[in-house]
Parts: sequence; C-alpha cells; structure tokens
Amino acid sequence: MEIKDIYAVFETVAKAYDKIEGISYTKLWDLNGQPALKYPHILIECQPDYTTINARSGGSSNYLPIKKKYEIKVFLFDQWTLTERNSTKPEYLALQEKQSEMQLIFERYLSEVQRYFLDVQSANAFIENNQPKGFFGFFNKHNDKLVEIFEKITVVAPSQCTKGNFTYPAP
Repeated sequence: MEIKDIYAVFETVAKAYDKIEGISYTKLWDLNGQPALKYPHILIECQPDYTTINARSGGSSNYLPIKKKYEIKVFLFDQWTLTERNSTKPEYLALQEKQSEMQLIFERYLSEVQRYFLDVQSANAFIENNQPKGFFGFFNKHNDKLVEIFEKITVVAPSQCTKGNFTYPAP
C-alpha cells in the first residue's frame, strides 16, 4: 500500500460522510484564497513523514521493507461565522460548542477511516493506536474566519516493494 492508496481511503471516507463537504491533499497554507472551498473541510498535509520497517535477514526477504509507517497530519477546518461569534452566548461558550461539534465530526471520520482500512480494504493497514495528539485552533493563523482541529496519526501499511533488476559490470 502506497501513499496514494492511503490518501484514496481518506478521500473515499470524506466523500461518503454527510458532515464533510470537501477534502484536499495539499499544504496547510493553500487553503487561503480559495473562496470556492466548502466547509467542513478535511485537509491531509501533503508532506507526511515515513519510515520503513525492514526485514534484515538473508532468507526469503531479500532485505526488502515489509511495512511502512506514515505520520500524517489530518486537519478538519470549518467556518467560524459571524452568526456563531455574535450569538447571545458569551463568545467562549459559542466557541466551546463549535469545538465540540467539530471534535465529534472528526472522531467519527477517523473511526470510519480505521474501519475502512481494516474491513473494506482488507489491506492490513491500520491507524496505530499511539494516542494521537491534536489541538483546537480558535482561529487559523492564515485565516481568522476558520477554526480547526488537528491530529497527527500514524498509518502502518504493508510494503509492496519487490526486488528490482540490477546488472553489475563484470569485475
């Protein structure tokens, strides 16, 4: 399973979820200046960190990687509208409501991504249970009309790397 396959799972689930209006695989700051985007919007940062887990033996493995770990930053953005900001409640209570609503959407989305990896794809890929840490953004530093929630998750996937063909010159 390669990164394109992992992104395809995130995209399939986002498009199927009635609470998500869009998904992007891009850099965080690319959300700015795109008034056509619909929210809530999932953003998968396009620069994941990854490591390979190699089989370091001369047996049948040929020293090839057997698994890959991708550390992927997943964001949920939503608009923080004037109506929400100017409600009759104090702003901090309105913000807490918005954050609670977003957290529920995000948790349901990530749970379905996990289920899809295991049940639908049968790819032996999974979100590592490493208690991902995230944060709530009261406003996005690039756009004060957006609020965000973020988690950095680790997806572990089998490697499909096979031995290549190498031709060495004669000694």
